[in-house]
Amino acid sequence: MQARRWLCVAAAALLLAAGGCHEKKKPAQDTGSTSGGIQPKDLKLDMSGAPGSKANPLPKAGTMGMTLDQLQKRWNDKAEKHDTQKISIWQRQAIPAFQAWRATTPLGRGVQLEVIGIGKGQVQTARVSAEPLNDHNRKTLFDAWETLRTAITPDISQEQLYKGLDLLSKPTARTRYMTAGGYIWQVNYTALRPAPRARITLTVLRAQPKPDADKPFSMLVTLGRTTTFGSMGSFSVEYSPASRGKTFEEAAQLCDKQGLSLCSDAQWHRACSQLGDMSEFSTWTASFNKDQTKLQARGGENCDSGDAVGAKDKDPKRGALCCTRNVAMTGMGSTAMKGMFTLPVLVLEQAQNHKNWKQLAQSLAPKLGHFYDLTDATRADAIKLAKGNAQEHPDRWSEHLSCDLKGGDRQMHFLLTCREDVFQGDQGMARVVQYGVNQSHIELVQQMKVLRKMGPM
Repeated sequence: MQARRWLCVAAAALLLAAGGCHEKKKPAQDTGSTSGGIQPKDLKLDMSGAPGSKANPLPKAGTMGMTLDQLQKRWNDKAEKHDTQKISIWQRQAIPAFQAWRATTPLGRGVQLEVIGIGKGQVQTARVSAEPLNDHNRKTLFDAWETLRTAITPDISQEQLYKGLDLLSKPTARTRYMTAGGYIWQVNYTALRPAPRARITLTVLRAQPKPDADKPFSMLVTLGRTTTFGSMGSFSVEYSPASRGKTFEEAAQLCDKQGLSLCSDAQWHRACSQLGDMSEFSTWTASFNKDQTKLQARGGENCDSGDAVGAKDKDPKRGALCCTRNVAMTGMGSTAMKGMFTLPVLVLEQAQNHKNWKQLAQSLAPKLGHFYDLTDATRADAIKLAKGNAQEHPDRWSEHLSCDLKGGDRQMHFLLTCREDVFQGDQGMARVVQYGVNQSHIELVQQMKVLRKMGPM
């Protein structure tokens, strides 16, 4: 349940990528001083009577382009000037299934800095919040907001930020967005019980650049549908021109070194449906082509274009698109509901790929009707089999492309029938695996059909 709770935190951050308003005027230079200009008392933070959200959708966003250590250094360089606590210790929680993490540090009086990131250190969002918001922590919150502003966008003035977010006059919405200096700023007010308790948050993300094969590129892909594979939850994408000209195995290893995975074909389609410019350059996917004969590379004319290529093929124009993991889903339930059921499958996938047996144990029920070749197995039996397979095939890894969800034979029991692609060097196989999920635990893993036997790709 702990993993599920932090998954929701990360998923909420990923959902902050959907289009929006742009601040076009040139940023004013800012002295960084709070002795003059806008003061905490000038901010209109009682938004309890305002409408729920701003009509304009949020601009598309990418990752921040910095690590947690770099953000900490920027913060500490500005903290004393703004009478804010320096950062020395982070509380961190990993969300391994989604290759994400969350780090928080207290700033005093119910105010905290929260960072959500992906892979081995890339910051995705940073936010300062106060809960509950009151007269005692208003200045602490304001000072922290000023530290975040000058640490991330030092050329953005107080006036530009707070006027752009409509925080200097009577509130018109409890959620507002603006872009300035290449970054997206969001303010959000959440009423708490009992009234007038409230939580107020200022979040910063980096605005998404136009995809360019010759420049590093990142994006946040929001929950939505693909034209081919069904619905999919949110995930992050990273691309670097240095990834071009590599074999499939080299491309997959490059992503793994970043703490990410080579995108599946379903993920590529979902990302391209959000931003069609991605189709202008070619990238590997961790999926087979329709005939299961070769690997599927994507890019060219549009989101449906691409080539079937061999694993050892090297094209100087083909790169590696690295993703945090997610799985396309069809079947019963809403897009959001289906997205919840990707978690146990992804936890199992990541645990086996990274030989994390504690994580595998957390994903399995105490007793399993099937675990591949085992029948009526215990959790210990399943882990022993997985360890044996890992020793026999230490370089083997897999990705689930898509799953179909339907109800099981009892309450809170569900069946997922999933397409899984398995790789080892330039060898690969494709199969259909069925998972039985009871609440958040897997109690059945059964290979249903082999679509492609293990062999050269």
